[in-house]
Amino acid sequence: MKVNSKYKLAFFSSFIIILIGGLLISFFKNSYAITPGIVNNNLPTNDFTTNYSSNTINNYLKDALNSSSTYNEYYKNFEVASNLKTNNNSHPLYSLMKNLTFPKTTESIKLLDDNPTDITDKGILYIISQGYNTTNKNNIFSRKEYGEVASDNIKQYITQIAIWLYLYENNNTTYCIDTGAGIDACDFYSGNNTLLNIESVKSVIKTAASNQNYNYLNYILKLVDEAKNYKEEVSLLSTINYDNSYIIGNDEKYIETNLITPTVQSNSKNFMYYSLEIKDPNNYGAYFVNSKNEKITNTDNFTGSFKIYIPVKENIDKIDLSSVEVNIYGYFTKLIGYNYRITSSSVTSENSVDNLMNNYGGNKYQKYSNLALGYTPYEIVKTSFKLSNFVKVSKLDITNSEELPGATLEITNKNDNLKKWVWKSTDKPYYIYLENGEYKLCETLAPTGYTLNTNCVDFIVDNNNIKAVQLFNEKEIIVPNTASKISKIFYIIGGLLVFIGIVTFGFVYTYKKLKK
Repeated sequence: MKVNSKYKLAFFSSFIIILIGGLLISFFKNSYAITPGIVNNNLPTNDFTTNYSSNTINNYLKDALNSSSTYNEYYKNFEVASNLKTNNNSHPLYSLMKNLTFPKTTESIKLLDDNPTDITDKGILYIISQGYNTTNKNNIFSRKEYGEVASDNIKQYITQIAIWLYLYENNNTTYCIDTGAGIDACDFYSGNNTLLNIESVKSVIKTAASNQNYNYLNYILKLVDEAKNYKEEVSLLSTINYDNSYIIGNDEKYIETNLITPTVQSNSKNFMYYSLEIKDPNNYGAYFVNSKNEKITNTDNFTGSFKIYIPVKENIDKIDLSSVEVNIYGYFTKLIGYNYRITSSSVTSENSVDNLMNNYGGNKYQKYSNLALGYTPYEIVKTSFKLSNFVKVSKLDITNSEELPGATLEITNKNDNLKKWVWKSTDKPYYIYLENGEYKLCETLAPTGYTLNTNCVDFIVDNNNIKAVQLFNEKEIIVPNTASKISKIFYIIGGLLVFIGIVTFGFVYTYKKLKK
């Protein structure tokens, strides 16, 4: 049956498409690479509302100072909306203006790209990125300098107070409103409208933090101090703590690296975490484990150490570890500010705060013109390294090729005789990492019952695969002492002859005497 040429063309085209699709799947199926650059994942771009509802106010400083009447007049200066977030609870919200009402859930907020009061102060951005937010897991609370802070409410409270205190201390009028009464909306003042100096405010916070169970309030001052001294620098994953040593287990059934620790340059305050990618072109089955030797299935968020585990499916000498490549993607905070404004709200003359805003020329676009989103943009820096092959040294019995314990062995670099590695053999092979070059393996002390092997083994390391080097021993041959046995025979024969001679002499002497 003849096949129409159109059908032939269709079949051929389908085959080409399937082939290309298969190649693409094959190429990308093991790829975990992350595109470097600024990432704005999950950042709200349209109007959104808050999760705020009435009567959700926290004042932990007031709680800590409740037993003291000295600070009663300060209490109202430290009120913060409880766990204020976007309506989907994805990002915390902070106000850069103090003493303003909080956005309600019915008020719509919109990002303004051309906001003339966009956050440019690196100190404020630092507090937001290092305080409570949903992106940076390596923030100030993770250091646990002043204890564990488990509550998100407390974390947000600390971050918000730190923002206001930073603005107050640095007299940043960009984010403050002049009420016309000589008091700015970000100022701290007593009940009689008397401005407090910055040291008085810090003293109140320190006193509160000294009370039992309120040590975490010290994070407020810590954030402010670090924000003032912060200098944004480009950070890279500069060092990989990897000593090229391995653990060989279960009779060479697996290879495991020692702990590997990525480190950053001197300024690590903007380092958040790292993610891992492993490339295993020879399909050895390499994967990551943590410090407890548990297999890591999610490689996205790490701040500690890890190991690489390689199952050995064939002869260990045939493995090329240098084909295994590890990519480390370091995530660093990028201090970029975002500003939101209320786009629909009601302004009533009965509300004193709204009146304050009206006195400033306020309207529904300015009421919360400095509401800041607690979101940490980041950039990614890639660092890569490959595993190194090692030398497998075996000290063997020449008769049965079994490992011999008790021999003293040494490897010498032929280009540098001063560089030596010395160890005593066991019933397992010895594994050692050596750089490319020419080497010599020698025995300096033989195992008990074996003769010393004075023939050294020369070998070359080229890092193309695992190098196997063997050195054999023969058992000592015990030669019997025949001269000693012959001399003993002569002593015995001589003794018998002397005995026979004495007996014969005695017999003859007695016989003659009796005959007479």
